[in-house]
Amino acid sequence: MSNYLIAGDIGGTKTFLALANLNGSIIKEQRFESLNFSNLIKMLDVFLPDKPTIVGACFGVAGPVINQQVKITNLPWEIKTSELQDYFNCKNVSLINDFAAIGHGVTALHPHDVAYLQNVPAQHGSPLLVLGAGTDLGMATVSNGQILPSETSHATFAPDDALQRQLVDWALTKTNRVTNGYFLSGIGLTRLYQFICETQGFSNTYQTAAEISHAAMLNADLAAISALHLFVRIYGSVAGNLALSCLPFGGIFIAGGIAPKILPALQNGDFIKAFSNKPPMSHLLEKMPVSVVLTEKVGLLGALQQAILLAID
Repeated sequence: MSNYLIAGDIGGTKTFLALANLNGSIIKEQRFESLNFSNLIKMLDVFLPDKPTIVGACFGVAGPVINQQVKITNLPWEIKTSELQDYFNCKNVSLINDFAAIGHGVTALHPHDVAYLQNVPAQHGSPLLVLGAGTDLGMATVSNGQILPSETSHATFAPDDALQRQLVDWALTKTNRVTNGYFLSGIGLTRLYQFICETQGFSNTYQTAAEISHAAMLNADLAAISALHLFVRIYGSVAGNLALSCLPFGGIFIAGGIAPKILPALQNGDFIKAFSNKPPMSHLLEKMPVSVVLTEKVGLLGALQQAILLAID
């Protein structure tokens, strides 16, 4: 009987699962809408109806992993490694933060998997920073082969200019605390659009982040264009703040589901201008490579790398 590996990238919106042989070659891969299932086990029953023999499994999960269990931040799931070990009848099972998985996965990317926003030489051996907005904002640091996950989405947002200070005041009428993820997420873009409409007299035409970003990319709606520009500037500024905390001269990788969809807006210069506008340390930020990860499966690749290592151990 053949032995297999399983890897997963579990997010609040979508989940990718992959079945692979022991050298990491993917045999079966499938995308699921996370909310269509009450828990991971139900999803695994659909993905693995024949119950193959699993000898290593790793899942990147969108939430803090504590004692090998997690409550997904934007999904009503609780996942425990012990339950998965029983399900697979395998002890080589691990849960890791989704951006820790991305941190492992970026080392396997090919040149065509990224688009540069700031193309400068990387310093070998220096830390890497991975971050990305999707259902929420994620971030992890890669240093000396170690992955340091974070919950930076819940850090307090720091406005950069008068418009962003006005934005914070507006947001504080709706929430008790304004965080990075309050704006840098799919629902965050809808909040920025609502702010623009309410404060600048535009009609509130669109309801979803996809509609807003699509209208902005087509130059079809002034409020949508303004909201997306504000989103990009905030994204760049937050990325710059995070870069100053770990000095990732090895590279900064913008992952997550949103960035590839708004790539032209990220490449127009606003992101990098906000990123490096941190005097007196702008000269440091100008020496850091910054790129957008174009494949949404980078977390799955990272989880699969870890599944291979678990099976070997």
